[in-house]
Amino acid sequence: MPKKLVALILLIFLTLFPALPAPAAGDTGQGLSTIQEILNYIDKNYISPTNIDDLTRGAIKGIIDSLNDPYTEYLSPEMLEQFSSSLENQFTGIGAELQIRPPYPVITNVIADSPAEKAGLKKDDLIIAINGVDTANQPLFDVIDKIRGLEGTTVNLGIRRSGESDFNMTIERASINGPTCQWEVLAGATGYVSVSTFGSRTAEEFNSALKQLKEQKVNGLVLDLRSNPGGYLQAAVDLADNFLPDKGLVVTTVYRDGHEDKYYVSGKNEKWNLPVVVLVNEFTASASEVLAGALKDYEKASLAGVRTFGKGVIQDVITLPNGGALKITVAKYLTPDGYSIDKKGLTPDRLVSTPELQLAAALKILNPSGKQKVTLNLQEKSMSVNNEITGVYLAPITFEGKEYLPLRLVLEAFGYSIEYLASNDSLLIKNGRDILLLPLKNDGGTYLNKAQVNLDAAMLTREGRTYLNTKILKALNIKVSKTGTEIILEED
Repeated sequence: MPKKLVALILLIFLTLFPALPAPAAGDTGQGLSTIQEILNYIDKNYISPTNIDDLTRGAIKGIIDSLNDPYTEYLSPEMLEQFSSSLENQFTGIGAELQIRPPYPVITNVIADSPAEKAGLKKDDLIIAINGVDTANQPLFDVIDKIRGLEGTTVNLGIRRSGESDFNMTIERASINGPTCQWEVLAGATGYVSVSTFGSRTAEEFNSALKQLKEQKVNGLVLDLRSNPGGYLQAAVDLADNFLPDKGLVVTTVYRDGHEDKYYVSGKNEKWNLPVVVLVNEFTASASEVLAGALKDYEKASLAGVRTFGKGVIQDVITLPNGGALKITVAKYLTPDGYSIDKKGLTPDRLVSTPELQLAAALKILNPSGKQKVTLNLQEKSMSVNNEITGVYLAPITFEGKEYLPLRLVLEAFGYSIEYLASNDSLLIKNGRDILLLPLKNDGGTYLNKAQVNLDAAMLTREGRTYLNTKILKALNIKVSKTGTEIILEED
């Protein structure tokens, strides 16, 4: 990254977060003197020769580790450049965005004019191997780390594409300057915007996306903040300006001396007045939680997914003479209603634990009157919602003449949230209409909308997974039919 860009990024940080006052000499003088004395003694007298730079780094690490704060850290010049690049979605790789579609990673987007696009990679391609090593069930971050590398080097990928035989391709890595926002129009004229990080260009990209969605006359918006680690706080405030009332409070930052800074929207942007659902997951953190929390507090959006990460503290980045920096936690933030997200996160309005069904749940929230259709294709081993393949599948089970379907997959596909109640060892299953209480043991009662119902052998557990008797689906007004190799579930 050019040094001018690094300097610009740091300037933005330091403008947003005021520089910390220098400590009084008496506060740290004795401690610094002791550290210096120890370093000098070790450097001159230790049994083996030492490197003063290594000793210094070790001392810094020890000081920072004693804070027991995962967000305060020393950044070497190289780490600082990587940190700055990540905020702007700049990296060295092939230019393909990935998600896990068990057991393999799947390409969800190919960045324009990237090595991936030039090589012919397509959306929905599965990456089944990297440099000859199978990727099945590998963590997504490990897969991404193996694909990325030094500019000019190559990576060999094994590709599985629908309708074709598996093949390999070798792609040369390059410097990628990817967008932080992606948008499209989904089935049913619903707008979709994914924000991967909050960088200096994010607000401009987001405003452009909303403008184009308005021109497409969409009827609602899915704002995808899943796996967004945050970034510049001001970028989150700028995005909130599209939804909150003029001069609306977005976030309050609180420093250790009790000083508070309040961030309000400018009121410059045209307001988005259509329904909004925000997708969140366990990796939605920091600035993305600020935005999601503000939209939730103002009741401008519903949240769907799982509880967010819970990073409710802010870091200042202070440049050091050696070209590195100290990233230090200086404040905590509160949502407009005064809620501290730190270590707690945001609880979604609709709990959907299956990642592949979270988008379907968001679409159901935006269109509650629409009739949901779920299809299990036994031959292709696939599951679709409203004819859209989800990328997740579990085979039905027949036991003692009764048919059972995967409980969580089916019910979350129909908009139900599922919560385990340890107090009575049961599952609480609910949507806006029905509440079902299912005991995990046969000695408990099954209740539908608080009325006890007799549903013999309601559930079945196999290999740690829970399956649901199809009779329960009928009680929930979900029609079950079988045609050839397909099981079709439809709302009555």
